Amino acid sequence: MREIQKYIMDTISMKKKRLLKPEDLTWDWLIKLKECTEPDSSTMKTKAHNKYLEALKGLKQGKVNQ
Repeated sequence: MREIQKYIMDTISMKKKRLLKPEDLTWDWLIKLKECTEPDSSTMKTKAHNKYLEALKGLKQGKVNQ
């Protein structure tokens, strides 16, 4: 587990390093990092909507019912 924690510390930003306490379990580290890096739901909805609109651009109107 020490090797995993060292790898995590070597590969994350200084900002994220401040969130992690050496005495915490590796599992707790991973949970904290996931919570702090995943996008919020509104960002994901916007991304999905934009992908949908982009997909519609290639279709000819009248052939596909939205």
